[in-house]
Amino acid sequence: MVRHARLGLVLLALAALPVAVPAAAAEKWLHVRVVESGDEPETVRINLPLSLVKSLIAALPAEKLREGKIHVEGMKLDEKQRKAVLDSVRSTPDGEFVTVEAPDESVRIWKSGGTLFVQVRQRGQAEETVDIRVPLRLVEGLFAPEPGTLDLLALIEGLEEHGEGDIVTVKDRTSDVRIWLDSRSSAD
Repeated sequence: MVRHARLGLVLLALAALPVAVPAAAAEKWLHVRVVESGDEPETVRINLPLSLVKSLIAALPAEKLREGKIHVEGMKLDEKQRKAVLDSVRSTPDGEFVTVEAPDESVRIWKSGGTLFVQVRQRGQAEETVDIRVPLRLVEGLFAPEPGTLDLLALIEGLEEHGEGDIVTVKDRTSDVRIWLDSRSSAD
């Protein structure tokens, strides 16, 4: 079960996070590292140039994935609604939107400098940390103009403009997941 979840996370990261880079610029690399230290220790490292990921996504044959766009059943946002949501989030001043403090968990969601942050800290026996940073440019690119469609290629192009650093980190007692971008071809 854990291996299937881990493989799903790796495939999701690969599907959601690549880019093409102009020839003059240094190539950005997408890195995914999953370290399991439980009963069956295992480390998975994936290091791919974003231009390769973009090419792979564009070439994937799938019923719901065409030309880098995923068609999502039941997604009802039309172009006008999508634009209103994105404009609202973009124009909202920086600040903390959600704060939850409990004895065993804390959650924070905030916007700062064009980036949306989510931080979860679980304490006690099931100690876990989750840090997600989502540049709003990536969210903008994700929603394709066609209703019911998410544009993975536009998301990847947004990553091209994104600076280096962590995008997602998740840690618990037996797992350490990190997804990040930089200009090195190998992971740390």
